[in-house]
Amino acid sequence: MAKQWLKYKTEIYGLCAIWIILFHISRRVGAPGNIPVITPIIVQGNAAVDVFMLISGICSYLSFQNKSWQEFYKRRVFRVVIPYIIISTPFWIWKSLIENPINGRFNLELFIKDVTSFSLWKNGTTTTWFVFAICLFYVLVPFLDRIIKKGKKALIGLLAVVLICNILGIYFVPIYYHSCLVWGRLPIFILGYYIGNRLDKKEPSGITQKNKWITIICLTVAFASIVILQVGEIDYGFSDNRGIIYLIYEFLAIPLAVILAELSRLFHKIKVFEILVKSVGKVSLEIYMIHVFMIRLIAFYDGFDILGYFSYPLIFVVAYVLSFVASKIIGGCNKFFGI
Repeated sequence: MAKQWLKYKTEIYGLCAIWIILFHISRRVGAPGNIPVITPIIVQGNAAVDVFMLISGICSYLSFQNKSWQEFYKRRVFRVVIPYIIISTPFWIWKSLIENPINGRFNLELFIKDVTSFSLWKNGTTTTWFVFAICLFYVLVPFLDRIIKKGKKALIGLLAVVLICNILGIYFVPIYYHSCLVWGRLPIFILGYYIGNRLDKKEPSGITQKNKWITIICLTVAFASIVILQVGEIDYGFSDNRGIIYLIYEFLAIPLAVILAELSRLFHKIKVFEILVKSVGKVSLEIYMIHVFMIRLIAFYDGFDILGYFSYPLIFVVAYVLSFVASKIIGGCNKFFGI
């Protein structure tokens, strides 16, 4: 099961990136009509982020074992931090100069807060929360590595502590709301890291007698939560009672990863699928950031009122093209530094 996720990792990233783009646009202009199956899938696009975190956890473990910690972090800096700086800086400049200036002048304080993620933790600016989340989880990798290697009891204890802290944050820590999207995704990253540990030990990756308990529990609570979400028509968020449901809902990433891997396998020989989805997967981080910034810009200039559903192809195509331009620039920087 998990080996299939690694085999089709790029395709899964691509499908998730496309899903997230559709989801974000739908929150601005609505889902395109009431299309059976398709519309409900689009509006649940936040689940694609959980799949990202699950696969990233698996890959982080395997990478951390095969490289020195210096090499591990060096590659993450050039894969995440450098792309973030190159792609986000123009947007943060625009925001500090045009959207939120001070007396008509460049808002340097806001620019520094946005670039460094301080505005996320203090004010809840979630524009690039995913990038800050994955960077934080990478920082935690050495700690997670030591805990996970102690066995399943350590894993259960760690997940219990993280889940309890999230629940306490929901009810008793007002500032938790600002960074709930980050901390709420930590459990699924931890579980991914554990799965990576099992794979590295050459243990069976399917549903066996030894690991079926964790698979059954995750599937049960995930599907139960999605039923509650659909029946109760609960909006997305971690900030109140909904947060308890979403802390469980994120484990839906496990069956979703299975489904996406199977779709990748079935359509692997279709050239259009291979070219489009795999190419998006190769620049998934870049296209994620670019489309988020585009949505903010279009919304600021009231463009969605004019574009309507045309926003879907426009944002995707422009973000797709720009992501490859950014990738070339980033590749040049990596080559310059010998990465």
